[in-house]
Amino acid sequence: MGDNSNAADGITGDRIPNQPVLEEGTFLSHASKTNQADIVRTLLSRGADPAVQNANGHNAVDVASSVAIRRIYGGIVEG
Repeated sequence: MGDNSNAADGITGDRIPNQPVLEEGTFLSHASKTNQADIVRTLLSRGADPAVQNANGHNAVDVASSVAIRRIYGGIVEG
């Protein structure tokens, strides 16, 4: 049978939103950087944490590509 390493690693739908899996960091960071507002909202509603940092110390709010994306984060971003 095939390798089932994902199950062995404990990867679940609850953990994936906050795992740094891309160069940008998390899926939320990637969606923020690429101006995908609907995906940002969906990931946040599923428990994604915008404070998770990538290897460069940036989080989803830091890499947000537009004012519209920053507004989604509400009180997290000032001015």
